[in-house]
Amino acid sequence: MARLAGEREPLSPEKVYAAALDLADREGVEALTMRKLGRALGVEAMSLYNHVPDKAAVLDGIVDMVYGEVDIVDAPEGGDWRAQLALPFISLYGTLLRHPGVLAALATRPVLQSSGLHLYDLAVGVLRDAGFSPCAALHAVRGVAAYTVGSATSQAGRRPTGVSELTPSQVRAHLHELPLEGLPHYAWLLRSLDSDDCQNGEEQFRYGLRAFINGLRPDSDTPSAGH
Repeated sequence: MARLAGEREPLSPEKVYAAALDLADREGVEALTMRKLGRALGVEAMSLYNHVPDKAAVLDGIVDMVYGEVDIVDAPEGGDWRAQLALPFISLYGTLLRHPGVLAALATRPVLQSSGLHLYDLAVGVLRDAGFSPCAALHAVRGVAAYTVGSATSQAGRRPTGVSELTPSQVRAHLHELPLEGLPHYAWLLRSLDSDDCQNGEEQFRYGLRAFINGLRPDSDTPSAGH
């Protein structure tokens, strides 16, 4: 039956999660409450519990929606496993920067739903095919994921809401004004800042990701104490 003009479209878990993600994008996930979410949807907060069990479920739904935006393409067989492992996390990094307000939830919530699980299943598959043991694959995936989320958090932290980001030339100008007497090595480093690549957050992330992945070994199980 057709909906009458002005009649509100019924709620669903997906609509609740989408509104919560929009609120988190605007105000940060820390500001998310069921009361605010209800106001955003035009209902009383208690009405939300007909569609989601609690706020924890809302946070899990937000995390799953963000993971759902990650471009995950199954890597072709026969390629370099390091490049295959990097691809989904490069996409995850870009996705996280589009949703900096959700980073706190994503960094602390377990991955329980399909979108995130598919990403990590793909990563484990790459490592398994490369000869990694289950324990080594677990360490590798956790390490790469932690580096990716941490890098996105650090990069997003340089661009707080309402504050204009400095251009690379402005950053160089500030750095070149630093007192460098007696700091020959740092002076040498700052001379490289004439290249915009040194100020590009994504290039910094990719450099670190390559370095991390290049250090992974299929036999890198849990190290013994003291090593």
